[in-house]
Amino acid sequence: MKLLFALMGLPGLLFGQQSPRLQHALESLRSHPAIFMRLQGNTTLGMETHSETIDLYWDATNMATSQTVRIKLTHFKDDVEQYRLIADGRTLYNLDIARNEYTAARYGDFGQGPPANLVDSVLQSVVSQSKGDAGFPARLLRDICNSSAARFTPCITGVDPIEEPNDVVYQDDPNTPHRTITYYLDPQTHELSSIDYYDSVPLGNSQRVTNWTTTIYTFVSAPANWNFDFVAPAGSRAIEAKGG
Repeated sequence: MKLLFALMGLPGLLFGQQSPRLQHALESLRSHPAIFMRLQGNTTLGMETHSETIDLYWDATNMATSQTVRIKLTHFKDDVEQYRLIADGRTLYNLDIARNEYTAARYGDFGQGPPANLVDSVLQSVVSQSKGDAGFPARLLRDICNSSAARFTPCITGVDPIEEPNDVVYQDDPNTPHRTITYYLDPQTHELSSIDYYDSVPLGNSQRVTNWTTTIYTFVSAPANWNFDFVAPAGSRAIEAKGG
């Protein structure tokens, strides 16, 4: 297992100026067939603080031989699971824990071989079905593992990155920054080692402060304890999927 980078999360991907070094870092990450991301952090508004933990698994170990990819995303808020997405190689399941209901949509082999757009289709479906902050690691995975090429997407609009020897900094306002994202590069390997994120915005008479950290691990193959099997919970109800 190799720690590739840690990153502070953000409320959505916006478009800014490219950094060639960060583009190269995503291309390096793309070379690994199995990836695990864990996003952990909290948001504070006034006197209330809520924690989040989001785990995202990617397994393309058998992509070369069977064109099969598997994905699992779990989303916890204040240590309570909210929902779960599982793509088991053929079907994408979306389980709403509170409602105890789920959808199922086929994306894999329909009996005539895998569709040409299998990877992009399932990645986009995971992005569109992710809720809230889980959209960030889902979009990051899509940017890394889509069928064409890795592409680094800057996260703050209309700014140039500040390129330092061992890090790259994006700020929404260089004079009075409310959002700062710092990408740290390993001085030896030039790979991303961490990304820090901090955001503070006024809401009414309070400040909403967000700090997230996502750590990404890479593997030569999916560990045996990764479970992509979907088992419908007792009493759960299957409902019709509304697009992907």
